[in-house]
Amino acid sequence: LTLETDGQLLDNQQGRILGEGKTTVTSGTLDNRQGHLQGGQLVIQTGQAGTDNQNGKLLSAGRFTLTTHWLDNRHGQVQAVGDTTLNAQEKTDNTGGLMRGGSQLTLNTTQLINRETTQPDNGVEAQHLTINARQVDNTGGALRAANHLQAQVSHTLNNAQGLISAGKQLTVDDRSGHTSLVIDNRQGTLIAGEQATINAHALSGDGQLLSQGDMAVTLQQDFHHTGHTAANGTLTLETAGNLTNDRAIVAGQTVQLTAKNLTNTQTAEISAGKTQVNVHDTLNNTGLIDGGLTHLTANTLTNTGTGRIYGDQLALQTGTLNNTAQDGKAAVIAARDRLDIGTGTLNNQHHAQIDSVGDMRIGGQLDNTLKATGQARELNNHAATIEAGRHLTINADQINNTNAGLVTQVVETEKSPHHDAVLRGQTTRYDWSQVDTSHHNKYGVHEAIMPDGSRSDNFDEYQYTRTVRETQVTHSDPGKMLAGGNLTLNSAQVTNHDSQIVAGGALAGNIGELHNMATQGERITTETGSQTRWYVKKKKRNKLGIGGTKTSQGKDTTGYTPGPVTETIDLNTLAWQDHTRPPGTDITITDRQTGQVQQAPTAVKPVAGINTPSLVLPPGQPLVLPPGQPFELSLPPETVKGQTVDPVIRVVTPDTRLPDNSLYTVQPGSDSHYLVETDPKFTQYKPWLGSDYMQQQLTHDPALVHKRLGDGFYEQRLVREQITQLTGQRYLPGYNNDEAQFKALMDAGVAFGREQQLTPGVALSPAQMALLTSDIIWLTNQTVTLPDGTTEVVT
Repeated sequence: LTLETDGQLLDNQQGRILGEGKTTVTSGTLDNRQGHLQGGQLVIQTGQAGTDNQNGKLLSAGRFTLTTHWLDNRHGQVQAVGDTTLNAQEKTDNTGGLMRGGSQLTLNTTQLINRETTQPDNGVEAQHLTINARQVDNTGGALRAANHLQAQVSHTLNNAQGLISAGKQLTVDDRSGHTSLVIDNRQGTLIAGEQATINAHALSGDGQLLSQGDMAVTLQQDFHHTGHTAANGTLTLETAGNLTNDRAIVAGQTVQLTAKNLTNTQTAEISAGKTQVNVHDTLNNTGLIDGGLTHLTANTLTNTGTGRIYGDQLALQTGTLNNTAQDGKAAVIAARDRLDIGTGTLNNQHHAQIDSVGDMRIGGQLDNTLKATGQARELNNHAATIEAGRHLTINADQINNTNAGLVTQVVETEKSPHHDAVLRGQTTRYDWSQVDTSHHNKYGVHEAIMPDGSRSDNFDEYQYTRTVRETQVTHSDPGKMLAGGNLTLNSAQVTNHDSQIVAGGALAGNIGELHNMATQGERITTETGSQTRWYVKKKKRNKLGIGGTKTSQGKDTTGYTPGPVTETIDLNTLAWQDHTRPPGTDITITDRQTGQVQQAPTAVKPVAGINTPSLVLPPGQPLVLPPGQPFELSLPPETVKGQTVDPVIRVVTPDTRLPDNSLYTVQPGSDSHYLVETDPKFTQYKPWLGSDYMQQQLTHDPALVHKRLGDGFYEQRLVREQITQLTGQRYLPGYNNDEAQFKALMDAGVAFGREQQLTPGVALSPAQMALLTSDIIWLTNQTVTLPDGTTEVVT
């Protein structure tokens, strides 16, 4: 069937033109409104005129070619079983319409309007879809391809609330070659089954970019991502401008991000099996960056407040790395296996944490295997934690491990009456109750007989009140550098000021200058009372000396106020401890210098324990201690009589102040089994041994089981901190593994609890402690204050 109108109008309104074979229409304007034009193969040419197919049908059982100046297919249908080519020089309007090709559909037009076509049997769709246009308006529309979809658009693509999808490959790029395409994807979706490729000048970021395979996005301008971008395979996103991420950029295999500056906000996530981020200038993170392998490169990396950077293997390359707090939350950088940092300057501050469950190495740069090598310029660990579960190596020219706020006060620790005696010419005083003064000579002169057998009638008796005031620490916020295994420091200068450097293995390395500086306190002892001198008094019987002398008891009493005695005392604010190696075997100090307050030790020397405040309590009274404070309990003599038990027991309760680090979240309410939960994004829901192991063995009564203070990961951290507080060491003797140590201490606690028929949650009394033959963990109930001021009882 062939129709020709010599360039005149072909009016098929509400009409029918049907051809069984090849059907060719050559005309001026084609008016097919509510009409039906069909052929076995269909060719339509209108020259410089247009085609109006509103509510009409243009159908082909085979191929279909349309060449027209404009095409109005609003609520109409253009369908072909075979390949379809639509050439509309000026505009194609498919609002509410359907354009479908059974095989290849190629659409060439200046402006494509495909609004309101997301419903079935609407939109533009084909097995393979190619669109060449200057402008595409797909607002609330759908562009679909079962296999490949290529949209080459040179100016704007509006996909607001729209859908652009390909079963296999989706390509959106700029046909002009000048990359001037601007894509508006507000609440829109671009999705591919295998590969999505987007190359544009700019892209609005509040829609979805999805691929069941790989995805590559290349932009020239700033990208503010507020939607969802995900690929099951590899996701590559590169912009020559700044990238701000407010939501999720994730991939099943690899995420590769490149930008001038990157801001990953508090609500944002960047994660994949392998996460690679390359930032030319500054990476600011208050959100989550995670991966099996996480590799970040930036001139300046600032991880602040709610910022969390995780990886099984974590590698950071920066000029400056800042890990710090903001608005009451502290940032965390943590590796599940290994952490390597290559940096010029590292600032870890204000309760921020840099952790590795396994090894950690800090140097100046990363090598090709992402291992830290070389020397950093400066490392500042200020009231923060750097901790490795295994070995920790730090190579930095200058290492500063400092305390943010050591607060002390002078308190009265003793005010007691004393009654002493000392022989004239001697210095040893004895308690009056031990001095025998019952003997006297014929003149009534008393003699003092001391416990050592010495005696004299010339002695001094003192009755006074002794007052002792000493400096005590009320608040300390130390820097902590800790390793479960070896801790190696290679540095020109190390300053450890009122802070902790503790290794479970060897503390080793080469240090030019070591400044271990501990703030010292004072103990001031004053005594106020009376001094009585007992002596032989002889007096002449008369003024002329006739008749000899008269002997009697001499006794003179005066006020007794000696000058105060001031002693320097250690406040135990400093830890520099090697757990296993003998003194001086693995560390070389080429120029050890004296600190401003306390001289640095000459080598690593194991210590038996740390001096702590003492308490004396009745034997049967439960010992309830302030959280986080170590004490030495002096047991009354009658409690330990006949037993080979040390009369001093060191005990510490955990610091129940809720953590402010972003590795942990506080979960008030009755539904959770613990108050503090370690970020499941870090633990990946791995079960960690916790005190529920102990609870289950001691009681089956739910009424006796309170919510735990924290999950197993958090509890093990608290136990490590308590052991360091009490002993200055990373592990108790015989242990080199946190979980094994934790389990053994709980097993000992369970055995002791069963033997003594103790109630879980109730603190031990001094008398019960006197029965201990080994170190234990015992569960006690504590009341903690939540951020909103309410309280909750936890175990």
